[in-house]
Amino acid sequence: RSGHADGAAGSTPNFRTKPDRAFRAIEGFSMGGYGAAMLGAKHPELFGAIVEYAGALAEWPDMHASAKHEMFNDDFEYFKPFSLWELSKGE
Repeated sequence: RSGHADGAAGSTPNFRTKPDRAFRAIEGFSMGGYGAAMLGAKHPELFGAIVEYAGALAEWPDMHASAKHEMFNDDFEYFKPFSLWELSKGE
């Protein structure tokens, strides 16, 4: 269940864990770091700490033109839901 928000709450009855976000962290490396950062940011009620190692995080102005085109069809609005920076703005 790792990497899924329901897994954090669902693990409490199966393992000796404390059912409080203060005792729960999420972490990941590279794309897993991106996933951990996004999941933790979207569910702050579940995680007391987020650790991302070399996360695949990018801001629109700094992203390579080919990545903008291939991944997001040069459309910033399509990129926004995948951006930790935009998520942090609360938009």
